[in-house]
Amino acid sequence: MVNTDRAIVYLDIQRQISDITNALDCVVYDKDIYDPNKTVDPKDIDEVRKANMASDTNLYLIDEDVWLKLKELTKLYDDTYGTINKKDKEVSTEVKKEHKKYPFKKLFKLINPEQCAIHYKIHLVHKAQFVTDPEKMEHYIEEQYSVWCNTENKRTEETIEHFRNEAMLKKYDADYIHKREEEIRTELANEMLKAKEYYELIKADKGKKFEVVLLGYHNAFPYLSLDARYKDQSYKQNIHLYKDGVPNFLYFDMEVWLNKSNWKEGFMQTAQRAYGNIWFREKE
Repeated sequence: MVNTDRAIVYLDIQRQISDITNALDCVVYDKDIYDPNKTVDPKDIDEVRKANMASDTNLYLIDEDVWLKLKELTKLYDDTYGTINKKDKEVSTEVKKEHKKYPFKKLFKLINPEQCAIHYKIHLVHKAQFVTDPEKMEHYIEEQYSVWCNTENKRTEETIEHFRNEAMLKKYDADYIHKREEEIRTELANEMLKAKEYYELIKADKGKKFEVVLLGYHNAFPYLSLDARYKDQSYKQNIHLYKDGVPNFLYFDMEVWLNKSNWKEGFMQTAQRAYGNIWFREKE
């Protein structure tokens, strides 16, 4: 370990990290936008990913210059306070004390110190459902239709009840009240008719003409997990992200990300929602 004023070094690293994060964009999750008990429409999932951090978790995508700087700061920390390798069975008491007094995990996390990431996914905990298995889909086609019908009926009755309370307070005309309630029920009837048509269509098709999947994203927080693919094509899942405002840095090739597409994204571009979380499209 370097013989220097370790408190000053720790404060200097904190200052440099603060300078780095101040120059970067971090999108912080807004609890007011997404209800934790709400099922998020897959069409809106990109917005959830943009608002990709749960309350006190911060993620930054960094370029090579920042990556090299963070590696320098990591080396400075190790030179000053000593290194604790998980494979080492014996670590000196002095090093343990230094790490406890000046914890690295309170400074930052460099997710990929070895190589650049070319693709990443942020998982919403209580996680995304994506089912394509034909046998399982037979069950979900029935289940989702029943759940969706019950939910829409309940939502309609709640909407009418809310309108009646509003009408009472604002003393709406009786004819207008009757007309508006009929409009609400007609909207439901039209939605029910369309859903029934789709339900009967894809049920009768039995996978011959249409691809049918279940897509649903549940509970947009309390926390998130990260998967990343690196340039050597290795893939790491369920990467732990630091919380409590400690920055997480992912060295990332934005050009590869912007040019990348996958089957799921392509499916969503051309798919039609039937009802609930059931989506389908004509086979190519």
